[in-house]
Amino acid sequence: MKREKDMELRKRIQAMRVRRAQTLFALFSLTVVFAAGCSDQAADNQATIKRHLLQSEAYLSQGQFRAAQIEAKNAIQKSPSNIKGHIAMAKISNSLGKHKFAIQRLESLPAEAYQNPEFLVTLAEAYIKRQKYHSAKDFLEQNANAFKQVPTEFTLFQGRVEMGLGNLLAAEALMKQVLETDPENVEALLDLARVEAQQSNFIGASQYIDQAEVLSKSNPDINFLRAQIDMANDRWDLAEKNLTEALSDLPNADIMTPRKSVFLGMLAEILIIQGKSAEALIYTQQIARAFPGMEVAQGEFRDANQLFEQGDFAAAEEKLVALVDEYPGFEEAALLLAVIRYRAGDTESASEYFSGRVDAEISDPNITKLAAISDLRNNQPRRVVNLLEKYVKDSEDAQLLILFGKAAYQSKQSSEAERALQRAIDIDPTVIESYLTLADLYNDQTPPNLEQGLYILRRGSENNADNFQLTASTARQLMFLDRTEDARNMIEDQLAKNDDDPDSLELAGDFYFSQRDFVSAKRYYRQSLDKDQQRFSSAMKFALVQQQLGSFEQTLESYEAAARIAPENPLPLERMFDSASSQAEWEVAESTVRELAASVAPAAGYSVLSAAFANRGDIAQAQQWRAELGKAAPDSPLTRSTDLTIHYALAEQYLRSGDINAARKEILAGLTIEPRATPLLTLLTTIEINQQNYLEAQKLVEQIMRSNVALGNELQGDIYLANNDAIQAAQAFNNAWDARPDDAVANKLFTTLVQLDPPRAEAFLTQWQRRFPNSSAAKSTQATEYLLKQDFASAIPLMEEIRAALPDWVVNLNNLAWAYQQVNNPAALPTAKQAYELSPDSASIADTYGWILFGAGEIEESVAVLGKAAQLAPASAEIQQHLAQAQAALAEQQ
Repeated sequence: MKREKDMELRKRIQAMRVRRAQTLFALFSLTVVFAAGCSDQAADNQATIKRHLLQSEAYLSQGQFRAAQIEAKNAIQKSPSNIKGHIAMAKISNSLGKHKFAIQRLESLPAEAYQNPEFLVTLAEAYIKRQKYHSAKDFLEQNANAFKQVPTEFTLFQGRVEMGLGNLLAAEALMKQVLETDPENVEALLDLARVEAQQSNFIGASQYIDQAEVLSKSNPDINFLRAQIDMANDRWDLAEKNLTEALSDLPNADIMTPRKSVFLGMLAEILIIQGKSAEALIYTQQIARAFPGMEVAQGEFRDANQLFEQGDFAAAEEKLVALVDEYPGFEEAALLLAVIRYRAGDTESASEYFSGRVDAEISDPNITKLAAISDLRNNQPRRVVNLLEKYVKDSEDAQLLILFGKAAYQSKQSSEAERALQRAIDIDPTVIESYLTLADLYNDQTPPNLEQGLYILRRGSENNADNFQLTASTARQLMFLDRTEDARNMIEDQLAKNDDDPDSLELAGDFYFSQRDFVSAKRYYRQSLDKDQQRFSSAMKFALVQQQLGSFEQTLESYEAAARIAPENPLPLERMFDSASSQAEWEVAESTVRELAASVAPAAGYSVLSAAFANRGDIAQAQQWRAELGKAAPDSPLTRSTDLTIHYALAEQYLRSGDINAARKEILAGLTIEPRATPLLTLLTTIEINQQNYLEAQKLVEQIMRSNVALGNELQGDIYLANNDAIQAAQAFNNAWDARPDDAVANKLFTTLVQLDPPRAEAFLTQWQRRFPNSSAAKSTQATEYLLKQDFASAIPLMEEIRAALPDWVVNLNNLAWAYQQVNNPAALPTAKQAYELSPDSASIADTYGWILFGAGEIEESVAVLGKAAQLAPASAEIQQHLAQAQAALAEQQ
């Protein structure tokens, strides 16, 4: 029985083994089939790609450009990382004259492409045909080893680069070098013909053309070159014959190529010269049919250009805007529009039209400079660096070097900036901007290299002895170095040379203003104005001194005088409102601005009135003044900024009432007027951060970053902080500081660093103070640090400096009063009282004043003030304790 059971068990085990083996075999079979299928699929895919590429090449050689593009795109779609598909597309772009697109495509390929001979040849050809000869030369030199795979093409390209750069002897030697190894190279022969023709050696050129024709009878370039020589010698009938033959030799194509359009255009020109206008029309119509609308567009562009030359910029701009909208790739129209916008002072718009359309290597140098200036004025130094960095090393243009130096300096590329600016000085020592920028660079180093800045300014003065700007900058540099007497002597020497010069008198005023000798500063500004009654800068500084001296009536009168000098400038009118320290004074300022708006400054007056009421939250009144602006000056450039101010004020009003959606709508209404309005974009970003819509906030930051890198980084830091990522926030704030240092960014960076790395925060605070030695915000932060350490001897002088500059800053007054109390300084009480009178509804300020009153023995009054503080902050244990002590003391007195 047992044996039978054993036998049965063995059978079952054997059956299980068989089933397991069958299962494993089946799985193995499936794996093999699957692997084989994958392998076959990969092989099929590679074969398909190869077929697409071969077909693209075949279609291209037959002039079937559309079909060639389809096949190349199919290859790329099958395998986007396969460089051969991109090379095929670039070759088609070259054939169609779209060399810029070929370059962009090829330059974006990975490093491995630079070992592919077809890639090398295609990119070199694109550079040369786009006339980027310096880029081509660098490319050939950097990839000389890889070009050994195609030595003949390498030497031909070298020769064409030298020809393009005007080095004809070098070009000739290289072409002859090709012929030594390949005597039947038609391209080298034709290039030699071009070299000879450029030197007006037409006999020599014709001999090379004849040799080429023996080798390649149907080459269209042969007859085209002959036609060019005929035209140079006024042989119009022969030129017509040769061009006609060149056209017949061109391969058939499904698209009008730039090569054929050039042939046709030249033939039409020859026919017109010969009086055969009807025949010429046939060829121009062929071009028009091939490029529908472009003849009309070219005509519109010519009309716009003529209007520009006649000075009718508005009409030219209208035509160009329509042209660029319809033909975004019409670079000449976009560039002329950029020039018009630049001329009108709209550098932001000019910068956008210049962007992507200016190539420093081939663009007119003046256009390149305007593009760079526009970008710098719009805080886009990286654009300028990218535009110029490849070309400044060989440039002999001092102005171009200075622009690059400024951009590199702003981008924190100090060594590159210094080299460029030093070269600019060596090339042209009379351009003062190089000295001034280089001095700024030295002053901005950490720590500031003020002595080197002084040296470079003095060097500039030696090379430009009569330049006042350098003299003034040197005097100011001496002030930075606390060499006050040297600065004074320099200014007095300047006055001794010409005491009737308003520039020198204004400089003297600046010196005394920096020394806080406002009476002397006022005297010199007055003298400067006496010499030149239309001097706006002196008028504004005179008004500022009056403001420092504390006379509101005289301040208002001085700003009014400045407004009459420059009635289109809103600044003096804005300052009238800023100088008002009470409601009564504000109303006087309003009355004065209204009078000026009705008489001499309608645009500036009504705009400032509208903004002033908007900023006070009186939107209805702001809109009324906006309506007056529309009636008095409907075309004023201040109209847009006024509308934006109202939208901003309305949005803030909605925010204060908690209506987030209404605030968003108001902001979007403003952005419809000006999509790049930074204050509105910033406010919207802040809203999204506060609403925890971080993805939307991030999108806005990326948009802001395109036009304002510093602000973009600052807001990026705010997003990181909202997500409790202090490390990333500190980096973003640091990037913002590097791009555009200011007090607001510095405060955020310092506060964040205090959490992360107190020693680093302390080091940054030192940097902040060095960068802005007169910054009240930096001084206040430093004073607070001293107060936290109870170092009152160091804190008090800083807060007293702040008080002198900002006498009504209640936070500083409150801190100063408390510090005075700690050292038993009797100035504590009047200082605290001043702060309380300026801000009676602040619990902390009332507490400070009440507690100092208590310490001074004014018990009854202290109870009243502390009682108010306790009402304002009922949850503050410290304030409640102070009130209880004061009440107890008052009870004892009674």
